[in-house]
Amino acid sequence: MSAARERILARLRSAASGADAIPDLARRASPLPDWVRDPAGRFVDRARTAQAEVMAVDSRAHAVATILDTLEQVGCDGPVAGAPHPLVEGLLWTGQPRLALRNAEPEDAACVTAAYAGIAETGSLVLLSGPQSPTRMNFLPDLFFCLLPRSRIVPRQEDLWQQLRREPRGMPRCVNLITGPSRTADVEQTIQLGAHGPRRVQILLLPE
Repeated sequence: MSAARERILARLRSAASGADAIPDLARRASPLPDWVRDPAGRFVDRARTAQAEVMAVDSRAHAVATILDTLEQVGCDGPVAGAPHPLVEGLLWTGQPRLALRNAEPEDAACVTAAYAGIAETGSLVLLSGPQSPTRMNFLPDLFFCLLPRSRIVPRQEDLWQQLRREPRGMPRCVNLITGPSRTADVEQTIQLGAHGPRRVQILLLPE
C-alpha cells in the first residue's frame, strides 16, 4: 500500500471514530419560542392569517351541519369524498348520503379528511400519507374540510417531529404541511388561489 493511500485511510478512520459525537450535537436543544400556554389560540390566529377558515365545533353533529352549510353556500350538490379515517367515519350524516368514504377523484369538488396535527407556530395542518389519509385528497378538490381535535395542536414544528418519531408505526412516507389555501403569484405577480391545491380550506376544530 502506498504512503499516500495509507494517509487517506488513516484520516477516514480518524473521522469515523469521532462520528459518535455528531448525534449528541444534533440533539442539543436550540432556543425555542414559548407558545405552549395557548397553542390552540395561536393556531387559530395564524391559520386565519393564512386565509384558512377555522370553525370551532362542539360535536360531530355540529361539524356535519357546518360542512353542509358551506356546501349549500357555494352551490356544491355533488358527492363529497371522505377519508376512511375514524374521525370522518364517525360523523353523523343522518339523511345525508353524500359522504362517500373513498379517495378523491379529479371531478370531486369537496372532500373531508382529518389532520394528524396542527402547528401553532404557523397555523399549518399536518397530513400524513396512509390508508386513513390518502395524499390525493389534500390537493385535488377545491373545497377542503379538515377535522382537527384541539388536543392534536402542537406549539412548534420541532414538537411535531419529536411526536412523529415516537409513533409506533414510524415515520410515514409523506408528510404534508398545509397552510391555508393553495396560492401562487407566478403570473404577473397576481395572487391566484387553487393553483396546486384547494381554493378554500375550512378547519373544523373539535373539542377533543
